[in-house]
Amino acid sequence: MPPTPHPSRPALADGWVDVVKAPSHDDLGTPLIIDDVTLTELPSGALLCGYTFNRDSRERSYPRDGVNHDFQWSNPFQLRLARSDDDGATWHEIAALDLNMGFPFVYEGRLYLLGNRLGRRDVVICASDDEGRTWTDPVTLFEGGYWNTPAGTVIVDGVLYRGMGTPTDLSWGGGWNAICVIAGDLANPLDPASWRMSNPVVYPGTPSELIHRAPGVDVPEPGTLLPGHWLEANVVELAGALRLIAVTRQQNLVGVCSITDADGELRLDFDCLYPVPGGHAKMFIIRDPETGLFWSQADIAPDPLDLTGWNSGAHGDGYTGEPELDRHILTAVYSVDALNWFQAGAVVIGERREYGFQYAAPLIRGDDMLYAVRTGVGDAANQHDANRVTLHRVRDFRRLAHELVPGGLR
Repeated sequence: MPPTPHPSRPALADGWVDVVKAPSHDDLGTPLIIDDVTLTELPSGALLCGYTFNRDSRERSYPRDGVNHDFQWSNPFQLRLARSDDDGATWHEIAALDLNMGFPFVYEGRLYLLGNRLGRRDVVICASDDEGRTWTDPVTLFEGGYWNTPAGTVIVDGVLYRGMGTPTDLSWGGGWNAICVIAGDLANPLDPASWRMSNPVVYPGTPSELIHRAPGVDVPEPGTLLPGHWLEANVVELAGALRLIAVTRQQNLVGVCSITDADGELRLDFDCLYPVPGGHAKMFIIRDPETGLFWSQADIAPDPLDLTGWNSGAHGDGYTGEPELDRHILTAVYSVDALNWFQAGAVVIGERREYGFQYAAPLIRGDDMLYAVRTGVGDAANQHDANRVTLHRVRDFRRLAHELVPGGLR
C-alpha cells in the first residue's frame, strides 16, 4: 500500500491566518472557489489583499446583466479587496470592483489597479486616493482578449512592464497560446497614450523528448512538436536586461522570452524552454532590494511520475489530475538569475494530498516574507478548487538563503 502522507506541520510558517472563505454556493446553487490572489502594502503600512469568487471547475459560464459571459474563468462576482490594519491578524472587506481580476500596485504614494473586464476582456487601469476604499472609473488601455493572473512586474525608470496572455485571434476560440508585454509610463498612468504593447509571441511547441510520463503510460513519438500554451507570465529585470518567464503547463518547465525597449519599439522574442522544479504551476517572482535575490514560491510534487506508487490511490479521495498536479506542499524558493532556483524550505505542508496551497502572492515586509495563498482545505472539492485565502508569514526569511555568489551581489 502507498505510505500515508505525513501530518500537517508548521514548516517555515507558524500556521496561517484566514483572510477570507469563499461562500459555499452562488445564488444558483453552484459551488464557488477562490482565485486571483494579490497582496500589497499600502502607503500607511496597512495590508491590502485582492481575490475573486469564481465558479468551480465544473462550470465556467454565467449570465450577468443580460449577457452570457461564456469565457473560461470568467469571474461574475467582482474583484474584492480586503484590508488589515493589524499586520495581517484580522481582515475586513473594503471594496468590490466590477472587474474580472486586478493587480494593485503603489507608485509614488498612490494606489493603482491594473486589471481586466469580465470575460478576460480589455486591459484597464484605475486609481485610489483612499487606499482602496473608492476608485476612479476604469480607463481602457487596450481592447480585446487579454489576461494575466497576478504575477511579477517590474518598474524601470518610471516604466512598468507586465506580461499579458492573449488568444492569437483576440477571441476565446483562438486558445491562450500567445503572449505579449505591455509597458506604461507611470508619469501619467491613467492616460492610454502612456501605454504601449509589444508584438505577440506564439507558444513554440514542446519537443516530445521533454514530456515525461510515468512507467507504462504512452509517450509521444520522438521528434514531434507538441502544442501547448503560455500561462501566468512574470517580468524580471537583471543587469539591465528584461525577461519574461511564463508557465508552459509542462512538468517543471518554463518558457523564457527577451524584452527589448529601444528606439520607440517594445519587442518580445522567444529564447528557450528552461527546467524549473515546480515551474508547471504558477510562480510569482519578486526581488529583494536588500540582497538582490529573487524570491518566489513553487508547488513541488514529491513523486510526479509515480515511481514509488505513492500516488496510485490518489484518485477518488478528492485529488484530480496526474501526480504532477500535486499542490499540497508550498515551497519558498530563491535565485540569483530568476531561472535557477534554490529551495529555502516548505512554507506549509498539507495533511492530505488533495489539499492545495497554490498561486501565492509574496510580499517582503521588513524582515518577514508574507504569502497570501489560494488555499483548498477542509471541504474544498479538490486540490485546485480553493475555498479560502490564507496568510502565511516566514519570519526573518533572509536567513534561509545561502550566499550563492561569493562576496554577494553587486
